[in-house]
Amino acid sequence: MKTYGISLTKSKFLIVYLDSDTAIPASFIETFSPQATIICFTSAEMAWSWIQVGNRADLIIANVDVGGLSVLEKLRSEKIVPTPPVILITKTITTQLQEKARRLVALDVFSIVSDIDKLNLRVDYLIQKAAYLHSAARWETVDLPELTIPIWKRVLDISVSLAVLIALSPVLLVAAILVFIDHPGPVFYSSKRVGKDYKVFDMYKFRSMRPNADKLIADMSAHNIYNTAETAPTDNSRCENCTRAGIPCQQPLFLKEQLICEREYVNAKKAKAMFSKFRNDPRVTPIGAFLRNTSIDELPQLFNIIRGDMSLVGNRPLPIYEAERLTTSGHVQRFAAPAGLTGLWQVTKRGKSKGVMSDHERIQLDIQYAEKFSFRTDMTIMLRTVTAVFQQENV
Repeated sequence: MKTYGISLTKSKFLIVYLDSDTAIPASFIETFSPQATIICFTSAEMAWSWIQVGNRADLIIANVDVGGLSVLEKLRSEKIVPTPPVILITKTITTQLQEKARRLVALDVFSIVSDIDKLNLRVDYLIQKAAYLHSAARWETVDLPELTIPIWKRVLDISVSLAVLIALSPVLLVAAILVFIDHPGPVFYSSKRVGKDYKVFDMYKFRSMRPNADKLIADMSAHNIYNTAETAPTDNSRCENCTRAGIPCQQPLFLKEQLICEREYVNAKKAKAMFSKFRNDPRVTPIGAFLRNTSIDELPQLFNIIRGDMSLVGNRPLPIYEAERLTTSGHVQRFAAPAGLTGLWQVTKRGKSKGVMSDHERIQLDIQYAEKFSFRTDMTIMLRTVTAVFQQENV
C-alpha cells in the first residue's frame, strides 16, 4: 500500500486506486495528488482488507483485471454504509462487463487505453462536488438535493418519450429526408456531452449544419452570444497597474517566445465565455435553420432519454470543452441534476430579443434547478416549453 497526498484528514478527498500496473496510477497521482489523498493497492485482497477494517474512501477506482469486480461485489454483499462510488477500469470494455457493472451499480467503466481523459474529467468533477457539498453543509446556505433520479421522473421520461416518438414518427421521417436532400451527408449528428455527475455520453440530433462544422468553431468566437467585449491591454507586456506606475512588468510570462503580462493573460482567459451559442451561424443549412427554430432537430434526443442518458427536464448537457470550464466548487452543482431536453433556462429567457442571458445567469438557473427540482417544477417547465418552441432569434 502506498499513500500519496498531504494527510488522511476528513476534509481531503480520499481515493483508493487498485491496479498492478504502475504507469497509469503514476500519471493519475501526478494529476490529482494536490487535490486528494490517493492510496494505491496492487491486489484486491489488500484493498478489501483496508476497507473491511472500517476505513472509508470517497472514491474507489479498481482495475477489473486485478480483481476490481470482486471488491465491488463484496461492497454490495457486505452492505457497507456509506458505500463509496466505484469506477471500474479495464483494457477492453465488453458488453458482459458493462451489464455486470450496471447490475452491481458501478459509477462507470472506463478503458485505460482510450478513456483516460474521460476518467480524469469524472474524478475532477467528483472532487469538486465533494468540496461543494462540504462547503454547503458547513455554512448551511442551501437545501441539498437528492442526487439520485426519483422513480416518478424516470417513469415520466419513458412514457412521454415513447408516446411522442410514436405520434411524431411521420415528422421524424420527413425531417430525415429533408436533411439529406438539403445537404447530402449523415442525417443524424452525435456529439460527446457531459450530463449528470459528469458522465460523458453521445447525444443525438438531426444534423442542422454542413458536415465537419465542428472544425470551424475556433474561428467563430465573434458570433458567440455569451462573449463579452474585452478591453485591450494598454501594453502587451504590462498590465494597467504597471503601465500607470511606469515600471517594468512585475509578473512576466513567456508564451510562445513572447513576453506578456501574466495578470493580463489570466484576465483574458477568465473573460472567455463558458458557453458557446452562435447568432446567425454560417454553418447552419437552410433546412437546419427551420429544424432549429421549430426544435425538431432536438427530437432524436428522445432516444437518449429512453436510454437513461437524459431526462425530459434538466440542465442542458454540455460539450466537453464547455463542461471543463465549470469544474469549480461554485459551478459544479449544476451537474447534480440530470441532463435535460428542456430546462429552466430555456423557458426563462430562451430566444428573447431583449435581455440576452449571460453565462453567469444561465449557471445560476442550472444550479437553482439542481437544488430544487420536483414533479411540479418539471410539469411547469414542460408546459412552458410548448410556448417557447418557436424562437425569436436565429441561435
